[in-house]
Amino acid sequence: MNRALPALLLGLAAACAAPLQTSPPIPVPIPTIPADLCAHAQLHVVNTSTQADSVNLNGTWAIVSEPSSDHLIVDYEAEGPPPLPWTVELHDQQGRPVMRFTVDAPDSALVSITENGVAQTATNIADGCSPSTSPSALARSSADPYAGLPSNACGGFHLKVVNDTSSNVTVAINEAWNTTVDAGASQVINQGFSQPQPPVLPWHVVIANADRQSIFTGTVGDTPVDQKLTLSDDAAPVQVPYDLTEGC
Repeated sequence: MNRALPALLLGLAAACAAPLQTSPPIPVPIPTIPADLCAHAQLHVVNTSTQADSVNLNGTWAIVSEPSSDHLIVDYEAEGPPPLPWTVELHDQQGRPVMRFTVDAPDSALVSITENGVAQTATNIADGCSPSTSPSALARSSADPYAGLPSNACGGFHLKVVNDTSSNVTVAINEAWNTTVDAGASQVINQGFSQPQPPVLPWHVVIANADRQSIFTGTVGDTPVDQKLTLSDDAAPVQVPYDLTEGC
């Protein structure tokens, strides 16, 4: 009889009974929120559609916004996006450009991706930050004369709708005001001068095509920067600041 066999079996049993040694969990880095949020920015991307879009910053950093996803991008992450300002480019699943805008301190930009299109709004990242007086905003306005421009000298807030689709569209505001923009035409909706008088800001805008299908839903007028919406048949609506040099 092999006398070493019982000892071997006892050793195996003891090893099986001993608790397994596991590696400690790898901590997930949590960004430290800076005391001065006015010097920082964030980009919130919410995708409730069934398509995946890509979000590119400065041509060097990107994420994929998957369907039913929610991404918060902050510039103070340890291994985060490139330094501010960010040139944000949104591309659809086919790689076609959908939207392009700039984010700088103290911007808090929200991009909403839905089945009906893409909308972008921006607010201050923290109370007390003034986009018209912060150093980064003043530097940006020297290169972009209409960034952050209050439009009061020209009738208040402006929304320009450029209809490059093949059908007329109906623009409804706050479910109480509407207008029609013909195919191939454009129209500027002015807070102070359009008739009948548009509702009080901000405006919840719904644009529908001739088949009454919604092609854009979003909020505008919650910041003083005038906006331009360009509609087309083969791409999602594109929303950018509206340069008043195009006309009041």
